[in-house]
Amino acid sequence: MTTKLEQAEAIITKVEQMRKWQKEYFATRDGLALRKAKDLEKQIDTMITAYRGGNINSIGGDPRQTTLEL
Repeated sequence: MTTKLEQAEAIITKVEQMRKWQKEYFATRDGLALRKAKDLEKQIDTMITAYRGGNINSIGGDPRQTTLEL
């Protein structure tokens, strides 16, 4: 069983990987880099949901919202 700290560290590592591919995509507009970034983003979303105990709404907001509103 993993601890919350181990889960958080795994999330941070995935975010670092995702940011690398995002930067690659914006520098080159390479489709492979975009697909990798999006795949990692989905993995991160799943990991965060698991970290929060499976409750997708634990931080509030509309559960159908898929983009950050600024």
